[in-house]
Amino acid sequence: MYLVIMCYGCGKLVLVKAEQRTRVCPYCQKRILVEKARKIANVSSPREASEIIQMLKKKLINDFE
Repeated sequence: MYLVIMCYGCGKLVLVKAEQRTRVCPYCQKRILVEKARKIANVSSPREASEIIQMLKKKLINDFE
């Protein structure tokens, strides 16, 4: 099981394994406490998470146009 979470340092979406306690954001290098981060989705595979992240990014871009 994987989670898509939002980094509370930069706001970017990050993939983590559900059992992870912390994760360093690959964008801003801030250490994220997974239990305190905003959870966007629960998924079963990294591929599914990647698809969700891409879909959300496209939606955000379209919302600003």
